[in-house]
Amino acid sequence: MSVTAFVEALSARLPAMAAPLRGPVRPADIQAVPAAVEVPLPPEVQDLYGTVDEEDGILPGVLLGMT
Repeated sequence: MSVTAFVEALSARLPAMAAPLRGPVRPADIQAVPAAVEVPLPPEVQDLYGTVDEEDGILPGVLLGMT
């Protein structure tokens, strides 16, 4: 299941859990990461950050409260 499909399903079934999720990272920022860390980003990581950046500190949260 893609991150996008997961977020859509979460929004439909548990909107309170999806509400704290923040929108995507700007594509330019995602493209800048591999040069900064000198490691290519796997497509799954690009998909994650292209869909959801972080969540607003609700624990445990879908992303375990990661900001």
